[in-house]
Amino acid sequence: MSREYDYMQNTVLDIFSDGVKSYGDRVMLKTRTEQGWIDFSWNQVNEQIEALASWLINMGIEKGDIVSIYSQNRPEWVVADFAALSCACADATIYPTNSASEAAYILNDTKSVICFCAGQFQVDNLLAERNNLPALKKMSMVRKNVTPLSR
Repeated sequence: MSREYDYMQNTVLDIFSDGVKSYGDRVMLKTRTEQGWIDFSWNQVNEQIEALASWLINMGIEKGDIVSIYSQNRPEWVVADFAALSCACADATIYPTNSASEAAYILNDTKSVICFCAGQFQVDNLLAERNNLPALKKMSMVRKNVTPLSR
């Protein structure tokens, strides 16, 4: 993928799409589990992005909406980020260790409509603040045991 990009016209999604075409089944992301490392190919990540983007659209996400990601770095963070961008949305990030009030501040400031949470700590924080989050329509917790799509 040695193509040169005009960043006034090409987006990160264009570059990712070229990566999928160029690298296909080569490893793009890795994550460590109790059983060891799991690889995710460019094609697998693309399939996950497309599936999540479809879910977001079915949930009523609209162009220009903000999707928050309340998580540490992990493959699902990348998938959520690119799925939001694929729906013509922007995303806001929340540190996984932020308190309930800190997370609520970011969600309100950005008017986020959906928030992806890394785990129970983040979900509990949002539930504690739910009455103070008028724009937030949905939250989704990332699965604990990550498995790649079958090749």
